[in-house]
Amino acid sequence: MSPASCFVVRFADNRDDFKVRKLSLNRESTIWIDKSQKIIVKKVEQSQSLTRFPVSGQVRLTTEIVVTYPVVELNQQEPATSFTFVAPGDAQLVEAFSSPIGSGTRPELVGKPAAELQLKSKEGATTSLSSLRGKPVFLDFWATWCGPCKGMVPDLVKLYDETAPKGLVWLGIDNDENPEAAEKFISQEHIPWRNYRDLDGAMGAAFQRNSIPLGVLIDAQGTIRFYAAGYETKDLQSAISKLGPEFGPLAVASANAH
Repeated sequence: MSPASCFVVRFADNRDDFKVRKLSLNRESTIWIDKSQKIIVKKVEQSQSLTRFPVSGQVRLTTEIVVTYPVVELNQQEPATSFTFVAPGDAQLVEAFSSPIGSGTRPELVGKPAAELQLKSKEGATTSLSSLRGKPVFLDFWATWCGPCKGMVPDLVKLYDETAPKGLVWLGIDNDENPEAAEKFISQEHIPWRNYRDLDGAMGAAFQRNSIPLGVLIDAQGTIRFYAAGYETKDLQSAISKLGPEFGPLAVASANAH
């Protein structure tokens, strides 16, 4: 498009969510109007909104849409190259795209060796996940801003009481920006297992976490036996019952819960 002298108009649309007294939508638009032809030649729309998802909780989404309107002559022949698609060299054929906000279930990780983690306590002591080899381990990825995470705690504590004495190691990994929020919640709910903070997201990345609550069950040999986000406690209980004969009675309890 050749350069043109334009009017530039900017306007904003801000909406408040009066239920929670927070800005729920902030949208700004800029349009360019050709002075000579009095037509819009370009529009840029930027918006920020707070959206709540069942698993991930409240998420701030930012979008930018740029639209240009070229001036063309009508009834012109479109070149054939406009309809040609050339796939990138590293393109792969997949049956479906995974959602970054979806359930987070990754069945392909089940049966695979668990990733290594370096767990650093608030006192500064570091423990590697591999050092726990020989014992089954359950990893609970959570945060205080995640409603479903907090709602599961009473049932998880009951399951802990049944399984920890039999050798299952429980580890919490929180995703809170404020460590005091996590510590306060742990104290209020009397959560008995040790908790670690995912300061830089490296622990979540190691297990391909894309939403929480995420539960990962690892057997004594270091193999993932259960991996699911937004899971139900009964499903975790069923998976634990298959770790060995000492956990077998949990299968009966799980069946009765159905």
